[in-house]
Amino acid sequence: MIRQRGQRTLRPNCSSCHGKRLQDIPNKGPNLWNVVGRDKASTKFGGYSKTLLAWEGSWTYEDLNIFIAGPTLTTPGVNMDVRGAPDENDRLNVIAYLRTLSDSPVPLP
Repeated sequence: MIRQRGQRTLRPNCSSCHGKRLQDIPNKGPNLWNVVGRDKASTKFGGYSKTLLAWEGSWTYEDLNIFIAGPTLTTPGVNMDVRGAPDENDRLNVIAYLRTLSDSPVPLP
């Protein structure tokens, strides 16, 4: 159920720019496959902003929650022109869905 809710939120807001399967080629944004736990700005994608390249570490659940809330509001300077998901339940559903986009999902906190 949560996966479906997250997928419904992600599809119209993110799918036109981001791939979700391992074999997807990056479009306007990096592939989201295995994003939870992956080092930030680490995939084969040439459009990362200086801001995101400077943000060290891996994508934790907390970092994703902050970023997805409003990419340009929470992380000024990123190259994402979307409003994000200001509703916390929407964000949690999207993050739960993103977690499933992996062969080995990162354990929940």
